[in-house]
Amino acid sequence: MSVVGHGQRTEHVLQDKRFFVERATQVEALTELDSGESWLLQPRRLEGGGGRLWSPGIRLGVRPGSWFHLTECFGPVLGVVRAADLNHAIAVQNAPSFGLTAGLHALDPAEVSEWA
Repeated sequence: MSVVGHGQRTEHVLQDKRFFVERATQVEALTELDSGESWLLQPRRLEGGGGRLWSPGIRLGVRPGSWFHLTECFGPVLGVVRAADLNHAIAVQNAPSFGLTAGLHALDPAEVSEWA
């Protein structure tokens, strides 16, 4: 399986973090990018773990409604979605049919309070 994507790899920061990957969707999330996406941190398969051990990955440019946004992957991979405003961010977060972990970067404390 080939790894698709590009970006700066910062493996040294996370070299001791190891995660086991078992399901096909997890492997796809760690190896295939949608159009417009790129790797901020490209995951890589690590030795050991029977081929299921991966370093973490960070995907940039994830679009609302994309496969990665709407698929529960359970892999060591994070997708960054840019929202136009707080209402858009809340809609993006509430779009999948399951609960996802999310974070918000905002300069307005009122927006952070509303998000929480």
